[in-house]
Amino acid sequence: MLRQLILNILNDSHYRPLSYHELANLIMSKSDEYDLNQIYQEIVKLENEYLIIQTKHETLQSIERLGLKLGTIEIKSKGYGFVRLDNDEDDVFISKYNLNNAIDKDRVLIKMIDIKANEGSIERVLEHGLNLIVGEVFIRRKQIYVSPDNKSLNFNIKINYKNSMGATNGHKVVCVITSIDDKTGVIHGKIKNIIGHINDVDIDILSVVYEYGFNPEFSREALDEAKNYQKDKLILNNRIDLRDKTFITIDGADSKDLDDAIYLEKEQDDYILYVSIADVSYYVREDTNLNKDAYERGTSVYLTNKVVPMLPFQLSNDICSLNPDTDRYTLTCQMKINNKGKVIDYDIYESMINSKYRLTYEEVNNFYNDEEKELTKLNSIALMLNDMLSLSKIIRTKKIKDGYIDFDIDEIKIITNNKNQAIDIVKRVRGLSEKLIEDFMIKANEVVAENFHWLDLPSLYRVHDKPNKDKLLELIKFAKVFNINFTLKKDEISPYDINHFLELIKKSKQAHFLDKLLLRSMAKAVYQPDNIGHFGLASHYYTHFTSPIRRYPDLIIHRLIRKYLIDKDIPNEKDKEKIYQKLIKIGEHASKKERDAQEAERKVTDMKCA
Repeated sequence: MLRQLILNILNDSHYRPLSYHELANLIMSKSDEYDLNQIYQEIVKLENEYLIIQTKHETLQSIERLGLKLGTIEIKSKGYGFVRLDNDEDDVFISKYNLNNAIDKDRVLIKMIDIKANEGSIERVLEHGLNLIVGEVFIRRKQIYVSPDNKSLNFNIKINYKNSMGATNGHKVVCVITSIDDKTGVIHGKIKNIIGHINDVDIDILSVVYEYGFNPEFSREALDEAKNYQKDKLILNNRIDLRDKTFITIDGADSKDLDDAIYLEKEQDDYILYVSIADVSYYVREDTNLNKDAYERGTSVYLTNKVVPMLPFQLSNDICSLNPDTDRYTLTCQMKINNKGKVIDYDIYESMINSKYRLTYEEVNNFYNDEEKELTKLNSIALMLNDMLSLSKIIRTKKIKDGYIDFDIDEIKIITNNKNQAIDIVKRVRGLSEKLIEDFMIKANEVVAENFHWLDLPSLYRVHDKPNKDKLLELIKFAKVFNINFTLKKDEISPYDINHFLELIKKSKQAHFLDKLLLRSMAKAVYQPDNIGHFGLASHYYTHFTSPIRRYPDLIIHRLIRKYLIDKDIPNEKDKEKIYQKLIKIGEHASKKERDAQEAERKVTDMKCA
């Protein structure tokens, strides 16, 4: 592989710095497999990834050979920072005297100055990570400034009047950095958008939305496309007609974007489970403005009582939402599951359903707890609901036996008034119905992922790596202080180890914070085309198929289902590589937007709880 060949040459201990042309000639002397254009393109790719750099002498060096490390800096409010390295090594401390004009979220190259203390210095700022900064305008001595909301940005941004959009004292704005004076450190910027005034209702939440890179407004072109779909009549065509089956949806009482509907039949000792998902890919095609806006968002964001949807409301709450007594296009994963929880047969196909009941988690939980027997609408589907609960328990028992890790950490829900002010905080209860939907969705996601795996075609997986052993050992050592004695018996960490440790933690008085520390020691789940399994779910194959209204990766999976399974459009080897490279970028972007959404949700929660 050309990429590895270049890196091997540059990392060789006998390598002497070479120019572009000299390196290309050396490679062609070693192999006639690559031409000059291919070599130059690959060198540029490696430069764009900052794995190699061009020195002031116009020669090429690898950052590894130079002893440099690549990462992203997070600067704290007191001025110092930590660089999160791309290679997953421990974060490196950077004192405020070694920042070299780096600001929060910058991509940087660092050099280690104290290995024992794990301290480094910024050698080069590669790119600014904060494309947009949200802050409050103030005017001092007729000069306009923006004070960033993010307190780790301990500087003000100087705004020229012509770049101010007429903003004045108290305006909340979105601005971009245009330049940083290397000598004085003064940061200049330009206001791109006026969000509102600090006294406006919801201005605090809107500011967070913009701060984390989410745009609450859709483009006019995307909205026009969404409106056009409202005129379309649904035609069955080659879809399997499932409208005679009693599909139900179970969601939160305030949910409006209903992605999934379920139906269950019994066949002797086996269960036939239908998981039908809104066919968003039919409406949001790759070359549309709807797709462009959805990709940029990557996910819907839920902030107390405000939703920033991935798709316009015409689609998310209406055309695509599996609302009751309404015909809807869907993709169905139909599974035959035995009484041991094993899928013994399945099919994935285009369908049309008509959901018969829009149920809430609370209603179904009350039914299972014998508290809502007077609800006649549930009595008519009581047998199916009870069979669903039986299947859910079978699936969950199998998952736990396989090593599924259930942290079961309490979440909170903030109750707000009509001014979006917090008036109460309640604990979210995870009852039988919530677990049922989780079990069925996980099973469908696993089936779709395994199907792609055996097809040997490019796909996007939801993967979760094993935890970092050193971090886990530190936590095990810390837990001993609280008389929680646990020892890893093997070098290879398994989900069973984590479950055993978690059981011991849950029995202790310190469970309320130790379980969170254990969760933080785990790797983060991400999207990528290379399948390594999902450690936390104990799944060999896993993807996200069940929420295409609110998650972009699910929409991609739907497109791949349409391409491979429905249209039978099987790519050749060259096209496989193109799709694979595209999925790498989509996975990285979607993983980042997911983290951004989580941080935004966490910030709003903290803000409302303060």
